[in-house]
Amino acid sequence: MNRMLEESDLELLQSRNWGSLIGRHYGAVYALARKLLRSEADARDAAQETFARALAKLHSYDARRPLRPWLLSITAHFIRDLLRKRRELPLAPQADLEIADVALPSEPLLRQEDGKLLVAALDRLPFDWKLVVVLHFQQELAPADIAEALGVTTNAVRIRLYRALIALRKDLS
Repeated sequence: MNRMLEESDLELLQSRNWGSLIGRHYGAVYALARKLLRSEADARDAAQETFARALAKLHSYDARRPLRPWLLSITAHFIRDLLRKRRELPLAPQADLEIADVALPSEPLLRQEDGKLLVAALDRLPFDWKLVVVLHFQQELAPADIAEALGVTTNAVRIRLYRALIALRKDLS
């Protein structure tokens, strides 16, 4: 059996087996960066920067918590800063968004939509909304894990997810 699969993240950290640790989590970090940045080259750079920052901040990692959400948090913060510098970050939701009479769409509805339209609609979301959608549906993190990774409450994550799904449904209809 592959040694990387046998050892936990904590064991890999303690043994300083950086290659196996990066290999285990690179796909999730890269996938988040690719979804948020829409560029393979930028996503590779963001993944590399994520692991460099993680190694530099290893002293702040709480070993009682899962490693993946912590790494995804570093990725999200790096990308947010990068997009702000590029002035490509929509900071606020659309002012005219009305949510009172719109039903919450289900995940299958979003998955059935045309891929290009969905990607374009995701790109129009405010960064914080897009981030929770990607972390929840692509990375399959629970709202509590997303909240911990982003340093917000679980309720804030649920509200962002709800509003993002409503905005997506409105945009796609």
